[in-house]
Amino acid sequence: MLPILKEDAPILMFWMVHDPSKLQNNQLPLPNNQRYPYKQRLLNWATKEPQRKIKLYYISIGLNTQQIKMLHDLSNPDRGGKSNIEIIDFMKKFAHKYNTLYFYDTRVLFTWKIDISRLIMLMEEGPAIYFDFDILPTQQKIGEITLNNNIGFAMGEHINCKTWLDISILVSTTKNNPTIQAAYKAVSYFIKKYLDKENKSIIYTLSKKLYAQEFIIHELVWTTCMLTSALKCNKLQKYNKEIKILQYSKKSLYKKIINILKTKKNIDNALSIYNTDYSTIIIQEFRVCGNFTITQDLTWLNQILNIKLNIYDINNNNIENNNAEQHTTTNKLSINLPTNSTSSPSPPTYFRTCLSLHVNAQSQILLQ
Repeated sequence: MLPILKEDAPILMFWMVHDPSKLQNNQLPLPNNQRYPYKQRLLNWATKEPQRKIKLYYISIGLNTQQIKMLHDLSNPDRGGKSNIEIIDFMKKFAHKYNTLYFYDTRVLFTWKIDISRLIMLMEEGPAIYFDFDILPTQQKIGEITLNNNIGFAMGEHINCKTWLDISILVSTTKNNPTIQAAYKAVSYFIKKYLDKENKSIIYTLSKKLYAQEFIIHELVWTTCMLTSALKCNKLQKYNKEIKILQYSKKSLYKKIINILKTKKNIDNALSIYNTDYSTIIIQEFRVCGNFTITQDLTWLNQILNIKLNIYDINNNNIENNNAEQHTTTNKLSINLPTNSTSSPSPPTYFRTCLSLHVNAQSQILLQ
């Protein structure tokens, strides 16, 4: 019998303010404007899925007492919140068990901090489903989710339109999921390894030439999850000799991942399977189907990489090509990608999104 995530399993969400010093003293840390209507999206999930706990984890570093109180008001119906929303201080909940010092380290990429946190949340809160804030409810409830494994991912597309998996949605049907634990340990290992290299860490800046030469990229957690999926998919043995050897090895999954992550060549070789017809095998094993709508806001790339990003729709019309910081409104920047989930009868079709991997200056992202 296939693993099932029950319809009352909690939804996990996460929020961390990039620069708390820019907040006003009495400002809600979770944005609620036309560009980022995240407060309303949180409330929408609580309304749409009243049988679920909607657990919002937040990072309290840099927030004042009033800002934290305003976050917790989101669980108070008398103050416009919802009773099935639970607001949780990530540091208070997990600092005693996990190394959370990386939150204080400016050399660690902001995206890494967010991505690592989702792994910790799922390990501790499973069975559960994790959503980014650009995942929206449809007209139907999510219901039960059936997986082929105890872990599942959203479906995505690489920038060259090859099919991949995406970590904007992560599902775990068990607490202390060993697959997620292995991914977390591997990511933690490499963060520590590169932070220990004085003045050589490519984490500190993306502009150095070393960044282009090494494998450490913004999608470190994503890369690790993709490798994990490939290693756990035994049907790939005929395609990839290296994966076959590792699968037959008695090493732990964590050590197998580390073995691949040691060199860019190893990573490219392992991930190359997603550019072949064999990728459909992995997707069948690890995809998540459900009633979701994915919107993809790519403006974070502009802010982090300091690039001018050109985004095109399916008709090759330029949607947005200005620096994100110049904008005050953004219906265009939060892009709804095609999905049949809002109108299709059960069972719903799976969804697609566009991943932005290895994006360089003036890159063109085609939305299919």
